[in-house]
Amino acid sequence: MSLAIGIDLGTTNSVGAFKFASLEIVTAADNTAPDRVLTPSVLAYQADGPRVGHEALAQHVAAPERVVVSVKRLMGRGSGEPAVQAYSQRFGHLAISAPEGGTAQGLALRLGAEQVTPEDVSAAILSKVLANARSYLAGLGRPGVAIDRAVITVPAYFNDKQRHATLVAGARAGLTRVELLPEPTAAAISYAHDGGDAQTILVYDFGGGTFDASLITAAGNTFVECAKAGDLWLGGNDLDLALEGHVLAELGRAEGISDVAGLVARLPDTYRRRFQADLRQALEQAKIALSRWERTMVTPATPLLDEHGLQLLIEVPLTRAELDRLVAGMVDRTVDICRRMLAEAAFPLDTIDRVLLVGGSSQLAIVQRRLREAFGTRVVVHPRPMTAVAEGAAIVAAGLVEKIGTVSRDYYIRLADAPRHCVIPRNEILPYRASQTFVTVVDGQRLLRLRFFNHDHVAGLDEPIGDVWLGLDRAYPKGTEVLAMFELDETSNVLQVTACLKRHPEIKVSRTFSRGLADEAFYEEVEAAIARLNDGSFTQRGVEEGLNQAAEIIQHVNGLLDERTAAVRPAALAATRQSLARLQRLVSPLILEARWEVYQLRRVSEVCGTLLHSSARGELDTLVIQLEKALGEGEEGPLRGLVEQARRKHCAWPPEVDRVLEGLRHLDKVRHLRPLEAAQQAPWLDRLVTALKQGQHAEAAVALDHLRGAAEGLSWQAAAAAPIVLEPGRQRG
Repeated sequence: MSLAIGIDLGTTNSVGAFKFASLEIVTAADNTAPDRVLTPSVLAYQADGPRVGHEALAQHVAAPERVVVSVKRLMGRGSGEPAVQAYSQRFGHLAISAPEGGTAQGLALRLGAEQVTPEDVSAAILSKVLANARSYLAGLGRPGVAIDRAVITVPAYFNDKQRHATLVAGARAGLTRVELLPEPTAAAISYAHDGGDAQTILVYDFGGGTFDASLITAAGNTFVECAKAGDLWLGGNDLDLALEGHVLAELGRAEGISDVAGLVARLPDTYRRRFQADLRQALEQAKIALSRWERTMVTPATPLLDEHGLQLLIEVPLTRAELDRLVAGMVDRTVDICRRMLAEAAFPLDTIDRVLLVGGSSQLAIVQRRLREAFGTRVVVHPRPMTAVAEGAAIVAAGLVEKIGTVSRDYYIRLADAPRHCVIPRNEILPYRASQTFVTVVDGQRLLRLRFFNHDHVAGLDEPIGDVWLGLDRAYPKGTEVLAMFELDETSNVLQVTACLKRHPEIKVSRTFSRGLADEAFYEEVEAAIARLNDGSFTQRGVEEGLNQAAEIIQHVNGLLDERTAAVRPAALAATRQSLARLQRLVSPLILEARWEVYQLRRVSEVCGTLLHSSARGELDTLVIQLEKALGEGEEGPLRGLVEQARRKHCAWPPEVDRVLEGLRHLDKVRHLRPLEAAQQAPWLDRLVTALKQGQHAEAAVALDHLRGAAEGLSWQAAAAAPIVLEPGRQRG
């Protein structure tokens, strides 16, 4: 027998719940007192392994450099994003980088000798919640029950990449099936499940890391998402940051220090992290206290050190009025987001029955006051604001409701003739399926790249979410139609893409969706190789060979990652590396030069041999053999040395050889561009060589001038390979 659990995977705390005859919120002895239902969403690495929850939170002050907090803000993010860098500076995780084998579109945290991804951290938190749940069930007399399915809640405004990261975390935690549920929808279900009369609920979810707003219509056990909006970088963490600035400013005023922030920045690294972690903890406690009282004191245990190393104990009074002044602007932003959502959805305020407040930050007095000023008496605080989301997830996991969700973001791709082409509009009903036809824009286009991005309407930003590369089985003419199918299901709302040739649907096109991991790193290598193929150094035959190799790499990358866990498959990795090595050799400047030297030295030996001493000619022949051997072995070190030897040979041979080589270049151009004339011009090269051998320089000059004239006006550009184009175009008409 197995069960499905509902999990609120929160920025600050996580909660698990079951729906049996009644709702059961998972408790654990090491969860937050007094009710023991909140598992801190914190991971710490210790000498004997990772710890999650309160044990990890206890390490936040003692060893903050080995602790990860607020990881939900990093899910599906790239290491180069400005908001991620701001996170790094605030929480002291200075070693944020691309994941091993991945790109800057993903990220990893280095904690001492450990590298962890946000998916790893979230998986550890989920595993802790699941372990607590199993112990809780055992206490109910149900030991040994498997929990292999879960409904995990996510912000309604999460983009595709963030949702996928959450699915990966669930798979890594050992769950065989994961459904994602928007947090506001979960809160509405908890509040109105079996509520009888139909009602329209504006859910205001102000949590530790994010703000979400959703418009839900509820009728009995049916819940319909009508609109959603949010801000993924606005939550309790940001309120704390405003408080932190105020407390440090007050300390500076009291102690006569003009630049307290600079003083903090100059602290020794480990001490600074400890001080900041302790201060954040004290601010969180002060914020909670001001929900009950008008005044409190901020007293972190770790003192600040002045420029002389002397301790400055922090004892800063904080009033509710000061808190209100500091956070009022952020609270007003949340109200504005709600108003804009209602306006865009064309829902007048008088059609809203309830404004439901959930999330830890919604318990602040100023939040509740501003909401009542904006929306009147219809504002209600969920009776269980900290567990409401997990309760709703548990009800869904038990299969007791019907819900209709909508697409949270617009999905765009970049095309050759349309930089912002919408393929999926937001607010469409889930599940959503659509297809569009694209066309190749040049003859022989073997690769097509669809660059996907979501648009954040609140921030006004386009957020890259991944690329899909399509590899055709052979060269097709310009205008070849490729049918791409896009699908968002109702359980995860994560994009799936498939494609085929429109006129030959049996010819499937390889595809994979890259999200900053090893597959995307290989794509970047392919893109760099294609840029090299496009630089004019290659013949059409060379470009075609490169395209064939690139298409082979795309086929291998398609099976590189496990779809559920995003783990790399070793066999596919080895095959991809081999194919990439062949492509890189093909476009390597060193190898190109070595091949050119083989060609050049062989021509000097064959055509100009009579102008060289026999020993010099023998040296050239030996060098050609060595270069060909090094090219076959592929070792760059020996090859580089041999190429350098070949360069020195150029300087050593007599000037007559250079004149013959110039004549050869002119004749090659004629052969390439006017092949019918080549036979008439070839004897002039023989006359040039003979004249130089006999010392008849005037006759040699006449022969060379004739070859120059034959090639005059001819341009190598006429024989240049067509550039490789990756972006497809829109179907016209």
